[in-house]
Amino acid sequence: MAIPAFLSKFQIPKMRIGIPDVRSGIRNFTDNWFSLRSYVWSSGLLLVLCVYLIHYFGFIDFGQVLSSNNNHVQENVVSERLPAAVLDISEHEDVPIQYGTPHDISGSPLHSDEAAHGTLPLNVKVPDYILEQKTEKISELFTESSFGDVPARTADGKTVFDAYKLNYIADAGAKGVISIVMVDYGLSEGTSKASLVGLPENVTFVISPYSNEFQKKIDMARAAQHEVWLDAPIQTEAFGVDDTGPVTMLSGFNNEQNTARLQRLLSLGFGYAGINFMNKPAFSDAEDGIKHIFDDIEAAGIGLVSADPDDKVSSFLASRRKKIPYIENSLWLDGGKSEMDFARSLKGLEQIALDKYVIVAYIPAQPSRFAQIKEWAAGLKSSSLQLVPLSAAIEHQ
Repeated sequence: MAIPAFLSKFQIPKMRIGIPDVRSGIRNFTDNWFSLRSYVWSSGLLLVLCVYLIHYFGFIDFGQVLSSNNNHVQENVVSERLPAAVLDISEHEDVPIQYGTPHDISGSPLHSDEAAHGTLPLNVKVPDYILEQKTEKISELFTESSFGDVPARTADGKTVFDAYKLNYIADAGAKGVISIVMVDYGLSEGTSKASLVGLPENVTFVISPYSNEFQKKIDMARAAQHEVWLDAPIQTEAFGVDDTGPVTMLSGFNNEQNTARLQRLLSLGFGYAGINFMNKPAFSDAEDGIKHIFDDIEAAGIGLVSADPDDKVSSFLASRRKKIPYIENSLWLDGGKSEMDFARSLKGLEQIALDKYVIVAYIPAQPSRFAQIKEWAAGLKSSSLQLVPLSAAIEHQ
């Protein structure tokens, strides 16, 4: 009796199987994963991950991004991370060298196209005798290299500096000599022709290694009584901003590579008296490298001029090698000034020459100033001053 009574009171619980509330589940999911808080956290984590990947794998060159607004800044030829295989001294395009101005040197060349010279007509007629004259190559002053003939000092001390400097004899009564040096010769066809007929004799031309018809440009300049020097791109403090092309000598290279770069440069032609450094060389942690370059310059028997008035590196190294004919620029003349201000700058050169006897001044390739310079040079004799080629300034310093 007890057992049936107990079972009659025991009830199995009812199981309720219902359809899940889908709307409630979606709402809970969106509240947890698509809230403002989760969005902020997810975005932040994604941003941190992207920055880490970019930094670690180097997907983006931040230096190039920051400098992308400068139309004159191009991709670096070499970076410290690149292997030695970047020594590319094959045929290159004839493009202007782009120099920065870390020391704010007035007149430092940045443009070489005719458009930079305004409305000045540059369809200049060059006399036939200038177009037809050829420079004689003195074979004994050259030696063979992997790239062609390059200058070399002979055993008895003969050099291309002595052979190709402009023959000039200063007047005995001169109270001072002034050397005007124009850069970027050869880059613009119109400007090059204008300089040949527009500038006075004895103005020195620095020819770009990226000039078209390189040898012809040298021949014409010498025929018009202009001494020629060759621009030699070398690593400077503004490396990475300066785009100086595939023949630039670099501190990251070994001595053999920089010798090859210099030989490639010197093999482009003949008739130049020396080379030009546009800015102060900067060979950090590579002092032996820059010394080796100066040894090569001395062995080549060429002169050296520094366009940077603050270049004490070249001055010091050249002073240790007495066989290198060397001089440094004193100042840049700003061709962007008004005609009156430019005339004052030219007049100021006269006073400096009277005080120091020798003065070197650089000018950009700016045809709008050529006639003014020619007129000024014609009146120098009245002040017992002379306009001389760069080699004469070296010999008179």
